[in-house]
Amino acid sequence: MAIICIVLLAFQFVFILRIAMSFFPLKQRGTAAGVRDLAILMTDPVVLPLRRKLPPLPGALAGFGVAEIAVILALFMLTAIFC
Repeated sequence: MAIICIVLLAFQFVFILRIAMSFFPLKQRGTAAGVRDLAILMTDPVVLPLRRKLPPLPGALAGFGVAEIAVILALFMLTAIFC
């Protein structure tokens, strides 16, 4: 159970980092852009299938849509169950 909890919390941290960094314009070759790109690379396998199935929000906020809301709710629920 401890390993599942650690993985869930780490993924939750990276996912929240991805969402937070999507609200700020970043230089293409800066350190922050590299961190953002790594967070996107790590979380895309979960987000992209949901994005294909769920409709986007009208006037979506910097890449924050229904898929992201569904993932964060699922993460919070899984963390509450396993941790």
